[in-house]
Amino acid sequence: MKENKKISLLDMNQKLLEKGHIVVVRYSWNSYVGEIGNKGLHATGAERFAFFGPHPLRQEHTYQILGHISESHPDYNKKVLEWYNSESDDFKCPIKITVYDNVKIQN
Repeated sequence: MKENKKISLLDMNQKLLEKGHIVVVRYSWNSYVGEIGNKGLHATGAERFAFFGPHPLRQEHTYQILGHISESHPDYNKKVLEWYNSESDDFKCPIKITVYDNVKIQN
């Protein structure tokens, strides 16, 4: 992916993923929070989100855009960026994370 080039991949709300977006992604029963970069999804915020990566961006996964790292981007949300960079587990995401809403657990 080139600098500032949009990725032809949509999130669960039909928004186009772009470099710098802070997203949640569902991989099977696991979820990760990261930032879209040149090589995929990276956990570049707080260490509590760290994972070995980058994870490739794939259509079969469910993504939800939470914000953007750049103040000049329309999806920028200061509270989301502070949450993403915070090491506190008590600091709740200011946007409802819904990547699991369509998953049913059968007993």
